[in-house]
Amino acid sequence: MGLDKQTRQVMAEIEQQLATLELPLAPSQMRLQAQARSDRYGLARTPLDKVTDYAVAGPAQDIPVRAYQPDRPVPQNGWPTLLYFHGGGFVIGDLETHDALCRYLCSESGVQVLAVDYRRAPEATFPAAHEDALAVLDAIAMAPEEYEIDLSRVVVGGDSAGGNIAVVLAHACIGRDDIMLAGQMLLYPWLRLSPAPDSPSKRHWGQGYGVELSDLNQFALLYDPRLDWDAPTASPFYLGELWGLPPAFVASIEHDPLCDEAEVFAMRLAQQGIAVTWRRYLGTVHSCAVMAGAIDQGRYMLDDAAQWLHAMAQPAR
Repeated sequence: MGLDKQTRQVMAEIEQQLATLELPLAPSQMRLQAQARSDRYGLARTPLDKVTDYAVAGPAQDIPVRAYQPDRPVPQNGWPTLLYFHGGGFVIGDLETHDALCRYLCSESGVQVLAVDYRRAPEATFPAAHEDALAVLDAIAMAPEEYEIDLSRVVVGGDSAGGNIAVVLAHACIGRDDIMLAGQMLLYPWLRLSPAPDSPSKRHWGQGYGVELSDLNQFALLYDPRLDWDAPTASPFYLGELWGLPPAFVASIEHDPLCDEAEVFAMRLAQQGIAVTWRRYLGTVHSCAVMAGAIDQGRYMLDDAAQWLHAMAQPAR
């Protein structure tokens, strides 16, 4: 199907905004644009009784982490928790662009959300973001009581580049004794850094649908200028052995150049015996989750993700 009416309207407005700017945008300009879009098109910020900012020691500097807790008493064994990594091509996005999204997931799922503000490119290149993710996971594994976390019910997740980080982190956890992840939540994940138009979705939707192949190329060059884009630690699409990964929720978007790679990855997970919930959202584009205040399909995605997250976070019977 074609783009739905809401998505067409948002895309037309964004096109008009970009027409007034000189392209390509510098990272600082892209970040301002990302925040403006989140403010304009994102969900209203759900009020929560407890939102706390932490700083976790990282390999290069302290890593800001924001904890969102449901409006009820802390469970005896700690909260089931989603460790969330924002999207933005490893270059844009932060705690503020995804604040409304994380609040919504927390409120709708009944799960604590820990949002991680990992280092971004070009200031910090590969594997900085992935290293920060591991540092935060290690910190909560060593002191779960400090973060009020039930280590038996931890899910990793994120949108776009955040989905990439989540998969790499989940794979790094295979065989660990101190933590066994309950799930991985992947919203239109960017699993392969190469922007080559070598899939039908990249050929069909790689220009004029929000995320251009030229954007992916710019982000990949900024994050991994050594061009080691086929390494599984940068592009988890190339992970050979997936057995041992936790159950997954995979959301793909019809008019997204990354659609095919997300769906192939979901199929590979299922083929290797991993429980997978896969949904494709029609008529819309990449980043619809952070524009869910204006695009219903983005909100439907978050509702489905929250429902899955709630189920994944239930105590084992």
